[in-house]
Amino acid sequence: MNSAYSVLVVDDEPSIGKLLLKELTTPARAVHVAASAREARELLAKNEYEVAVLDIRLPDANGLDLMVELRQRQEDLETILITGHGAIDTAVEAMKLGAFDYVTKPFNLAELELLIERAYQRTYLRRENRRLRHFQGQTPPVQLVGNSPAIKQVRYLIEKVAPTEVPVLITGESGAGKEVAAHLIQTLSKRADKPFFIKNCATLQKELARSELFGHLRGSFTGAVENSEGFMAFANKGTLFLDEIG
Repeated sequence: MNSAYSVLVVDDEPSIGKLLLKELTTPARAVHVAASAREARELLAKNEYEVAVLDIRLPDANGLDLMVELRQRQEDLETILITGHGAIDTAVEAMKLGAFDYVTKPFNLAELELLIERAYQRTYLRRENRRLRHFQGQTPPVQLVGNSPAIKQVRYLIEKVAPTEVPVLITGESGAGKEVAAHLIQTLSKRADKPFFIKNCATLQKELARSELFGHLRGSFTGAVENSEGFMAFANKGTLFLDEIG
């Protein structure tokens, strides 16, 4: 599964839209910005998104109504609301309606980015669990193709290590099939019915890497407004594939 994902930002303030487009875009994360509900609907009709960040006050729609509408159009979409001070009751209502979380203006960019990453992981795990249920009892969705001595050796090593509970280091040049090998290890392991989780380490910010991987407690650093379990916990009892660690 591709670890890249897309985020839809809906905010009528040009400065915020430009800021989020610039700061949130990475090689593994595409960001599209809409200045109104109408533009958001147009983008949603053309693209699939994993996360949407919505201003609760828009010129042509109520943010809560738009959130519900977007989630009806794309059922796996996770939403994060941007609210102003004094709008906490509205934010709580959004959570009841299914929002992943919310931030208040002026928001901390690092906090928002962490929320977006966590929201994406929820979408990813939901899709991955659905995919695993679909393939349960069928031919594995990924296979090694070929019968050369090298392929046979790789296949032998995968079958040998898959039943174990030890960490596995997979090395190889770009495009060699490291993710395919990781998928096969998962498929042949006792964790085959558990989540297979991919984290592209190239997208980790140096100052937040430890927190994103292992979690943190509220107040442990600036922007840590709540406890977070981290990616290790997301993949609990499943398989975590750390890509691009070099």
